[in-house]
Amino acid sequence: MLFLYFGFLNRDNANKTQGVLLSYFSSLDRRVRMIELSDVDCKKEVEDLVANHQDHFWVGFNVQAGISSLLNYGIDISKLKFIDAMVESRMITLTHTEYYSPTSDLLNTLKTFSIEPTFSREFEAESCDLIAKNHSYNLSQWRQIRVYGSIKIEQLPDLLKTIWSIHKEQRTLSEVEPMVQRGEFVKSVSKLAFSNKGFPVNEHLLEKVFSNRINFIRHFQKVANAQYGELFLDSKPTEPMVWKHSSFNSMVENMGYEWSKTESGSFYQLTKRYLKSKVAQYPELSNLHEIRKTIDAMRSTDLRDLVFEGYIKPPTYTFSQKTGRNSPKPSKGFMLNLAPWMRSLIRPKHGQVLIGVDWSQQEVAIAAALSGDKKYLQIYNDQGGDVYLALAKMAGAVPADATKSSHSRERQSFKAVQLGLGYGKGLDSLALDVHLANKNDHGEELLTVEQSREKAEMIFDWHKQTFYEYWDWISDTIDRARIDGFIKSADDWTYFVDDSVKHTQLLNFPMQSNGAAMMRRAVIHAQQSGLVDLVCTLHDALYASCSESEKDLAVQTIIDCMNKACHDILGDTILIRTDISIYDSINGYSDPRGLEMLEQVDKFLQQSSLLND
Repeated sequence: MLFLYFGFLNRDNANKTQGVLLSYFSSLDRRVRMIELSDVDCKKEVEDLVANHQDHFWVGFNVQAGISSLLNYGIDISKLKFIDAMVESRMITLTHTEYYSPTSDLLNTLKTFSIEPTFSREFEAESCDLIAKNHSYNLSQWRQIRVYGSIKIEQLPDLLKTIWSIHKEQRTLSEVEPMVQRGEFVKSVSKLAFSNKGFPVNEHLLEKVFSNRINFIRHFQKVANAQYGELFLDSKPTEPMVWKHSSFNSMVENMGYEWSKTESGSFYQLTKRYLKSKVAQYPELSNLHEIRKTIDAMRSTDLRDLVFEGYIKPPTYTFSQKTGRNSPKPSKGFMLNLAPWMRSLIRPKHGQVLIGVDWSQQEVAIAAALSGDKKYLQIYNDQGGDVYLALAKMAGAVPADATKSSHSRERQSFKAVQLGLGYGKGLDSLALDVHLANKNDHGEELLTVEQSREKAEMIFDWHKQTFYEYWDWISDTIDRARIDGFIKSADDWTYFVDDSVKHTQLLNFPMQSNGAAMMRRAVIHAQQSGLVDLVCTLHDALYASCSESEKDLAVQTIIDCMNKACHDILGDTILIRTDISIYDSINGYSDPRGLEMLEQVDKFLQQSSLLND
C-alpha cells in the first residue's frame, strides 16, 4: 500500500483560504517536500500533487482541515482516499484504559502512544504565532515555518504503525478499509460544510438580545430569584449577579430534594447534565435549568460575532464521543445545542426553508433488527407508528383502540421503562420514572410511590419475558465484548472493554454506535447525491436548507439517503421511519420546550422598549 502523508499550515485556521505551506511526503521515499502557498504557481503544484498521487492513501492529522484547504484551492478530491490519524487515534484514546487521553491534539497524542515528539509545545506555539501575525516572512522565519511544517507530518507513519499494532495486539483486526470509510465520511462532511452557509439567523432579534446582554442576564437572574429564592447576589448594577452556592444549598435542603454533593462535600452538584436529570424528578426546576443554560450561553459567546452575511456556520467536529457520535459546541455556532428558546433565533430567509428529517425511535428499531427479536420488530412495525403505545397494547395494559391522548399516562409509563431499560436502570430508578410519568397537568401525583414501583416491576418483568430474544442477544453481546476486550459497530467503530467498563456503558452501545454509523452513511449518500445542501446533523437527524420551490425534492432526497443508510447498516431487516419538520421565513425554527422561556424573552424586550421600531 502507498501512503501520502500531508499537512497544511494556514495563517488563520478558521479561514483556510489564508494558506502558507503544504508539506507532504510519500511512503516510497519519505522525503519531505513543500509547496509555498503564496507562490503564483501554487495551485498548479497542488493539482499536480493530487493527480500524481491518486493511487495513494492520503494520511493527515485532522484531515478535515486539510480537505477544507484543498477545496479552497478548487482541487478535485473526489478520487482521493483519506485516513485521518486523529480520528483513528481518538477511537483508541476515548476508551482504551492504557491509552486514554482527554485531548486529541498531535503533541499529546504522540505522547499518549509513547512516541517521543520531535517538537515542543513552546516551539509549536511560537511557530503558530509567527505564522498568524505576519503576512510576509524573512529567510529566518521561513526556515522555522518549513521546519514546523516538516515535523508536523514526519511522525505520522510511526503514529499509524502504532495504531495498527494496538489493533493487532487487541485482536480487533482493523484493516485499512474501515479507516478509509471513516475518511470518506470526513470528506463528505468537509465538502458539505464548504458549500453550505450554515444556520440562517434572525439578525434583528439577535441584535436586540445581545446588545443588551448584561440587562438580559440580570433580568433572568431576578426571575430565578423571584421563583426560587435569592440564588443570585446583586453586586454591581452594570454586571451580572453572582451565583450563591449557600442559597442553593439551603433551597435543596428546605425543599427536601434528593441531591448529590460535589466531591468536596461543600456544595450540591450543579453540572448541566445533573441539573437536567433533576428536572425530570422535580419539574418545578425546569425554569431554573433553562435560565442557567441561557446565562451560560450568553456569557460564553456573543453570537453576533459568529454571523456572516446573515448566517452562523456550525462547527463540524467528527467522532468526538465514545460511540462515534459528534459533540458540536453551541459556543462555536452549533445553534441546535443552545437553550431551546435560543434556537428560535434560527429563521430562514425569504423564499428559503430549513428542513429537518430524523429517524423515528431509531434505537428501538436498531435493537429489534440486530437482535432479530420478532416481537420487538412487531412493536416497531406497529401500524400506529408509536412504539410506546404499541408496548402498552401488547402488554394488555390498554385496549387495542387506545390513542396517545386517551391513554397518555399508560403510554408514558411504558415509555419511561423502555427508555430506562436501554440505559441499564434498576427497579428503583424505573419506579421513580414511572412515578414522575403519572402526574397530572398541575403536578399532582396520580400514583403513589408504592403503586409506581408495582407498575414499574410489572412492566420490567413483562419486557424481559416478552422480548427474551433481545435480552439474550444483548447479554451475549456484552459477554462477548468482555471476552474479546472490545465491541464494534457495523462500520468497525471500536469501543475497548476491560473490567473497569460498567455493564450500563455497554448496554446501549450497539444501538448508539450503529445509529452513528447510519448517520455517517446518510451524510455520504447526501453528499454524493449532489442535491442536498446539508447544514448539520444532530444525533438521528439531518438538517438541510433549500428554496421553498425545491423542498419536496430535497425532502425526498434526504429520506432516500437515510433509507439507503439504514439498509447499509441493517440490511433488509427493517426500514426505520422518518419524521419531517419544515421551518420557513415566517415561523422560523421552534422548539416546544422553549416556548415559555421565549414568552419571557419577548416580555423583557417589550419592557425594555427594544421592539418599538
